[in-house]
Amino acid sequence: MKTFLSFFLLSIFFITSCSKDETITEPTREYNERESGNFTFNNSKAIVIENQTGPLIIEGSADTMNIGWFLDKHVFAASYKNANDIFEKIIVSQIELSDTLYISVKIPPAANSANTSLSLTLPNSIPCIIRNVDGVSIINYIQANIECKILSDLSITGHDGNCTIDGSGENVNVEMALPENGFCLINIEVGNINLRLPSSTSAMLLAQTNDGAIFSSGLSISDSVRIPTRLSGKLGNGSGQINLSTGKGNISIVGF
Repeated sequence: MKTFLSFFLLSIFFITSCSKDETITEPTREYNERESGNFTFNNSKAIVIENQTGPLIIEGSADTMNIGWFLDKHVFAASYKNANDIFEKIIVSQIELSDTLYISVKIPPAANSANTSLSLTLPNSIPCIIRNVDGVSIINYIQANIECKILSDLSITGHDGNCTIDGSGENVNVEMALPENGFCLINIEVGNINLRLPSSTSAMLLAQTNDGAIFSSGLSISDSVRIPTRLSGKLGNGSGQINLSTGKGNISIVGF
């Protein structure tokens, strides 16, 4: 009898303990939504763009009046209703302060599992400042100054303007035409730098890496001084400035 009573009490204790410790978690799945829109570009002299929850794609356009956007939203939730509640609160924000337009993605504080991809089509003649992008940044066909503070990979294609890049990314790929007396300044902590320039570019060149190698082709570099981790010299008549620096990575400079 004592043995049976002890077994019965132990069973009650075990069941009670399990019911207290076990937490039922609803299964989640990924839900996706694409939203699009546009707004009128007024008299701003520069655009600051951020996306702290995912990658960024920018396309330059000859349209000087409008900015178009696509926002791909990705949310993990227990149901479509729960996901939709979060989707409605993920927005593209645009605020104009003084002569600068600020564009960013806003998400609700509780949406820890949400991420986004922002695509913009904007006037190609407006200077762009890119910062706080949690993913790759792709910038195409901008004919004005570009300034980037990067946290990941960066690709710039068809650029015609000055360029300033710093931060850290595995690969920084830039194809550009340097303006007369213009500059290209790339200084990253870690990552490879790949720069493509017209063979007719005119600039003073300085490229250096603390841990890596430097390669060049398709360019006529006069007065060059070359060691494995440093290259300096003059392109054309040296009217512009190209400074490339990485703490760890290779540098490639190619003329086309």
